[in-house]
Amino acid sequence: MRNTLLLLVVGFFSMPALAQCHFVAEPVANTVWYRREGWSLPGVQDGRAFVRINFKTADGKQRSLNWPDGVTVSGLPSNQGFSATFPEATFEENGTKMRMPQRKVGVHWLWRWEINGMPYAYTYDLEPYDVGCSFTIDLVDDKGDGVFRTMVTAGHSPMTLTPQPPPLPTWAVKPQS
Repeated sequence: MRNTLLLLVVGFFSMPALAQCHFVAEPVANTVWYRREGWSLPGVQDGRAFVRINFKTADGKQRSLNWPDGVTVSGLPSNQGFSATFPEATFEENGTKMRMPQRKVGVHWLWRWEINGMPYAYTYDLEPYDVGCSFTIDLVDDKGDGVFRTMVTAGHSPMTLTPQPPPLPTWAVKPQS
């Protein structure tokens, strides 16, 4: 009985910490956030080198992936102390103006997704400093102009058994002939 009561108390006080394992928006946000002027891309232009990721089988052969033609991914592995600050931002969700407060987070990995050599999305694998969890986001260039206006949670990590890239925006899709 005493252990059960202790477990309930610990569980109750842990709930607020677990509820913050994502960016916070006021009021509560869903999965796609749009910002006309684009989201900042922390870690992208600070001189770090992205490394192309090649997917191999156990015997060293190139692994077959069911990705659209021309899609590649490069990664920027985390160094100790690599962090990113996402500045305060206003954005729209389903036509409603929202605000995301500034938040500094640790970065496990940062991936750049390209279509025919042009970046179309960045995926961040993030770890909030104030909560024991991690989460991913995709920042997507929705118009092909180098401005990443769309933030999608949860992001597309290539570090899975069957990695899938973020969906191609309309500008990157080849017209059917």
